Amino acid sequence: KEQTSLQSTYNTKAAIVFLGTSLTYRVQWNELLGRNDCVNRGIPLDNTEGMLHRIDKVVVVEPKICFIEGGINDIDQQIAYDSIINHLKQIAVILKQHKIISVITTAPYTSVLCKNFWPLNYNIAYFNLALNKMAKSNSISVIDLNAALSKVMFTLPEYTTTDGLHLSGAAFKKWKDLV
Repeated sequence: KEQTSLQSTYNTKAAIVFLGTSLTYRVQWNELLGRNDCVNRGIPLDNTEGMLHRIDKVVVVEPKICFIEGGINDIDQQIAYDSIINHLKQIAVILKQHKIISVITTAPYTSVLCKNFWPLNYNIAYFNLALNKMAKSNSISVIDLNAALSKVMFTLPEYTTTDGLHLSGAAFKKWKDLV
């Protein structure tokens, strides 16, 4: 709630918005991309329902494009895949109504450093299949982080922090290249 309230006070206009969870929140996108027209709307521990409820914080920025990263916290909270996918689809529909292009990022696998990484990564793989199917049927572009960071259903340890879940600086450099 504090982050959402804080984002309500901003009135910056920008060409690009990054909407997501702590994975999005943790990086200074302007600096990473070498731009000055990016706005970060990531909130740690947020899920896709929370992102949907604060979509107005994206629309008010009047961006041309919105990069959306979400789903990992939903999976951790055992929210049904259909609900997660529906929230992301609703976000994309609202953005399209405002002539904002959506680009959805797959949920990255965890590394072997993450407790219970195999069951979590199995759920991430299933979610990403559903996400890609929804995106394809709705003509939404997808950034596949796992193609750049992972091998056989786990993120390489050099691309995560010591918790095995959050992304390292090296991972953000790969994400930057995909953006």
